[in-house]
Amino acid sequence: MHEWEGRPVEEWRLAWGLPSLLVFTSVESTNDIARSLAEGGAPGGTTVLTDQQSRGRGQRGREWQAPTGRAVLLSVVLRPLSAGGAGVPGVLPIRVGLAAAAVIEALTGQVTSLKWPNDIMADGGKLGGILCEGALAGTAFSAIAGVGVNVLQSEEELPAGVDPSAVSLAMLGRPAQRPALAGALAAAVAALGQDAVRPLSTAELREFAGRDILRDRVVTYEGAPLGIARGIAADGALLVDGPGGRAAIRSGTIRPADGRYAPPGDTGPAAPSGRPASHPRSRDIGS
Repeated sequence: MHEWEGRPVEEWRLAWGLPSLLVFTSVESTNDIARSLAEGGAPGGTTVLTDQQSRGRGQRGREWQAPTGRAVLLSVVLRPLSAGGAGVPGVLPIRVGLAAAAVIEALTGQVTSLKWPNDIMADGGKLGGILCEGALAGTAFSAIAGVGVNVLQSEEELPAGVDPSAVSLAMLGRPAQRPALAGALAAAVAALGQDAVRPLSTAELREFAGRDILRDRVVTYEGAPLGIARGIAADGALLVDGPGGRAAIRSGTIRPADGRYAPPGDTGPAAPSGRPASHPRSRDIGS
């Protein structure tokens, strides 16, 4: 596509400060295109944007649906490095989520929360999602950060019966211009650059804690009771205190046991039995 939203794509690229920008009317998946570009040597910050996806993916292969021209759907190529050459990929969706939440709030005033590991939440509903994947060209590692944010959809245009339920900025009374949101999101994610997979800093952990809708709530893992969420570790793992001690969750489906996607600080009814008095051992789940 040579033009998007009434302006040449090159003008958008320059305005957003990106090394490369590809815009499509419809694709199967922006992550798939971004991965191909990364494997072909595309520079970090290369962004793929589309008005519609036919095979958009969410966490664990779930489908991401969005009507044409109603959401922001983009993927950014990152070429991260870390101290000593060893990264922790589990932090990437956390960092992208923090960047996206800050952008949404700055542009619209909509207060946003985050649900580990990759949901952007607002007013108890899912406003957006993040899908981070890896790409390898020879020995060069790249990361693909995909972001989808519901912007203009009405309630009828969003999928029903999903958990958590979906919302859009329009439904929340926070109208936004898609170009402004797309540009700010792409620039913020691209700015993560080489630091994208470094362990989370104390400041980042504090910022996530302020947006964490699971913290201090009883949660389930793959539908089974697990324990009380206690925030995240520097490597992006979710920490949960249960009968067997503290578990570090690295993948899987975590949900509030009471089904309430409440804002941070609203833990609802008191958690049964409280936290364990000690943590005799820690264990990893899903690593």
